[in-house]
Amino acid sequence: MQKNRIRTCNFSMRLSELDAAMLDAKKDEYGMTRSEYLRNLILFAPTCERPRYFGDYIEFMLSDINRIGEQINEVAHNVNSRKTIVPSDITIMLEQFTELLAVYDTYARIEKDENPT
Repeated sequence: MQKNRIRTCNFSMRLSELDAAMLDAKKDEYGMTRSEYLRNLILFAPTCERPRYFGDYIEFMLSDINRIGEQINEVAHNVNSRKTIVPSDITIMLEQFTELLAVYDTYARIEKDENPT
């Protein structure tokens, strides 16, 4: 395990065949791995509610997330190539994290406006 890794905790759970099939269907529906899907639920889904995504905005959100992911991957590639982290890497990562939060915030506001409780 790498010392600088953010995600250091492992999690495992037993599922029935039906539960595993449902998990796989849902993660495939959103084009995610199991880990990504579960992490998304943990970070963004309201308690006791299924996350709702709607077609009009999801394409824009995914485009923004993919762009941010590419920039983060570029930083990771550079860090791995150099075998060191420089201050500009941290600055870029903080900027990308802030932008990711802004994308989610925009989505959450649109969701709230279109589906008031």
